[in-house]
Amino acid sequence: EMSVRMTNCGSLGWVTDKEHGYRYQPTHPVTGTPWPPIPDVLLELWREVSAYPHPPEACLVNFYSPDAKMGLHQDRDEIDISAPVVS
Repeated sequence: EMSVRMTNCGSLGWVTDKEHGYRYQPTHPVTGTPWPPIPDVLLELWREVSAYPHPPEACLVNFYSPDAKMGLHQDRDEIDISAPVVS
């Protein structure tokens, strides 16, 4: 369990659990349904600032309540490390 509430949109969503660890997958881990599409306004922002030739596959949405914690970390599991992260 994490202190940050999160969801995803796009063809892939970022998930984690004790059995399989961190990963991207095409469906919600509880409902089994596909993630909703990335909203057009976010795709437009991606095109404006990323300078990357491909559309994003995943959009992680985090909600940090006052008691949420985020430790220092690095994302190193990406296949293509040239793909930007727009935050």
